[in-house]
Amino acid sequence: MSVSVSHSMSPSLRKGRTYREGNGQRLAIARALLKNGVLWILDEATSALDARTEADVFAEIFRQADEATLVMVSHRLTGLERFDHIIVMEAGRIVETGSYDELMQAGGVFYGLKQIEQDIFA
Repeated sequence: MSVSVSHSMSPSLRKGRTYREGNGQRLAIARALLKNGVLWILDEATSALDARTEADVFAEIFRQADEATLVMVSHRLTGLERFDHIIVMEAGRIVETGSYDELMQAGGVFYGLKQIEQDIFA
């Protein structure tokens, strides 16, 4: 079973009501959590969520997907510490691969991005 979560869902609900992008992401994530698949593909799944909600969502995803394969595409670096393998891309090319600790120790592109993130959110 494959579960894909994306925020590209149509922003309309029944009777013409609409919802904000963050609400659409919450709905898509809830659907994925209910399916409890063996393969999770998350494409910018939390990009429209605030930091606290994002942390809560990741905690639940990691809890439920513990024995599953989880593939995440993201511009955000939040939550990557828990992944077995990270692929860093720049301009469509792979520039680094490794675990979170390996990439941080290497001091390359990933490390630089984490430093920028820490400076912004410190």
